[in-house]
Amino acid sequence: MPWTALPRLLAAITLALALVVVVGSAPVMRSRAQTSIAPQAAIDVALEAPRGPIHVGDALEIVAHVNLREGARGPWMLSPTSDGPALEVVRGRLLSIDADTLEHTDRELEARLRIPVLARAQGTTVLRARVEAYGCREGRCRTIDGEGSLVVEVLPAPITP
Repeated sequence: MPWTALPRLLAAITLALALVVVVGSAPVMRSRAQTSIAPQAAIDVALEAPRGPIHVGDALEIVAHVNLREGARGPWMLSPTSDGPALEVVRGRLLSIDADTLEHTDRELEARLRIPVLARAQGTTVLRARVEAYGCREGRCRTIDGEGSLVVEVLPAPITP
């Protein structure tokens, strides 16, 4: 590389570093502005355990109760995950249209969804359900989320004589 190109290379590196600093700080500035968009918007998620014991090989549904309050709006989605090998989540994403029941008032929305799971192994696992929606105020929206969890104990398969 000729020495005459060195000043242009240094200028390009300086510009790139300046862009990294500006772009890197932009999300921080945006998040401060967005906190005032819908500070009261909230999502509550509660998971309901099935009645009776759960055994290896059982196919069952965990019920999720979702409550979107004060400016939280749809569309929204629920993403269940299992933190262990005992349960397998059959369907990894449920949408608002998948809700069994929807109760709508002026300030909140309550929904009930069924999360299909399979009991794969004996042991304890944590099932988590994360809901993502939008919080809006004065024509500006931001994403908001809420999460619920449930500890599930899977027993060995029953022995049949």
